[in-house]
Amino acid sequence: MTVWLDEQERHTQNTRLLIASPDVVYDFMRTYAEQAYNVGFFSPNTNERLEELLLSRNDPMIDLALASFGVFEKTIKALYDKSRNSSYVDERIARGIRIACLSNRVFPKSDILERFPTTIPGNEEIRRIIHNDDGFEIGALLTNESLKRNFFSTLFTRKPPFDRLDAERWRSLLILASLNELVETSHSLVFTLLETAPIAPNWVWAIDRFLERLSPQHFNNPPLVKLEAVLTKWASSEADDANWKPTKRSDSLLGKDVNISPKEAFRCKIAAIFFEAPKGFVHNNGFMRTVFATFVAKLRRAALNDDRKATSAISSAGINSTDAACRSLWYSRAKLTVDDVNRALQADSEVFEISILYNDFALKNAKLRDVIEYSGSANNFNTRFQKRCKELGISQAQQKEHLALAQAKDVRRLEEKLTFIDEMVSMVFGMALVFAVYYVFGEDVDHYSSQRFGISRGIGWLAAMLCGWYGYFNVSKALRK
Repeated sequence: MTVWLDEQERHTQNTRLLIASPDVVYDFMRTYAEQAYNVGFFSPNTNERLEELLLSRNDPMIDLALASFGVFEKTIKALYDKSRNSSYVDERIARGIRIACLSNRVFPKSDILERFPTTIPGNEEIRRIIHNDDGFEIGALLTNESLKRNFFSTLFTRKPPFDRLDAERWRSLLILASLNELVETSHSLVFTLLETAPIAPNWVWAIDRFLERLSPQHFNNPPLVKLEAVLTKWASSEADDANWKPTKRSDSLLGKDVNISPKEAFRCKIAAIFFEAPKGFVHNNGFMRTVFATFVAKLRRAALNDDRKATSAISSAGINSTDAACRSLWYSRAKLTVDDVNRALQADSEVFEISILYNDFALKNAKLRDVIEYSGSANNFNTRFQKRCKELGISQAQQKEHLALAQAKDVRRLEEKLTFIDEMVSMVFGMALVFAVYYVFGEDVDHYSSQRFGISRGIGWLAAMLCGWYGYFNVSKALRK
């Protein structure tokens, strides 16, 4: 019976939606689009005839539903053209329809040729939006993850239709585009932007939004020569923020002052994200200049025999560098030890928390991960840390399990140390007090009878035992605390 009812509803679906209220149609279209998006354009639920019938109702609410959730390009194009031809009583409704068309993520997936947005809304309309829109329509377009990749890349390279924008308009559009999920895998585009963008504090802030969105799991690193050039470029004083001053940050690691400027934090992120470390790399304060190739070759040979030699060389050069970006290189790629992490948390926490999220070795090491996670880091570090662990396939349950095992191991070691302390305290106090009491009661043994000497010796031993146990419990208790 149930199968028959479902079949009956399918046959009468178009008719029901022709007479249904706009709210019912909107809810239906939302579910319709979700199925098409998840299953694909060839889902049995997609229905071009249904979209044509709903379009013929000429209801603004239904038009909005079709613009937002329509699957077929023909439907979206008709609605966009209608919104541009003053067919709606209120221009605000027309604009809302255009925004819905530009943000629709379903219909571009049905276009095998990936022509969105060159077909809808079209090149002429794109130029109008790029140059004249106040942010809503262009924002809907640039944040649509179904954008054609080639079109998205032209914004970063400043090619047509973005070639005639002034620097400030270009920056504002980039800020909007930073919200697009395509950014997560656009490392080469972001690096191109670092090479071509003007040097200014407001550009540091704008590009930093992209660096925060880049996924550490997907990147093709640029040549070291290009990376060096970019780091040198953004070290310029032109990128300094004149209004920035070191301030006390209440949530900072260990309550330290914020001594790293926005520009230096920006350079640290660049170094941590885009540096590809050869095995056993070394850098100095001059950032691997003329000696880099020779030095790395030596280290590679050394690494074949003893990997620790290469790592220790990294440590001596990287962690002591006066350039924060160089220290960031080391934190993000070196094989750190627990001592390295603790030292960094104490002395260089700001650079460390920027770069450690890109160190796969450290994050996959349970002991290091526990030290990093539970160090009280600032700026929502733990949230980003959890996200990074999830990308590496490390679940919170695994982290808790590793932490419990590490804590249990530490407890066992502590108990062993305390047992040893107990034994040593007992022995030392016992011997010391035996000799002390024996000396007091027995130093004049030649002047007393042997019976008196025996009594004094017995009292001495008894007193020594009592004092020894009293001292043992008190000193051991103090040491345990």
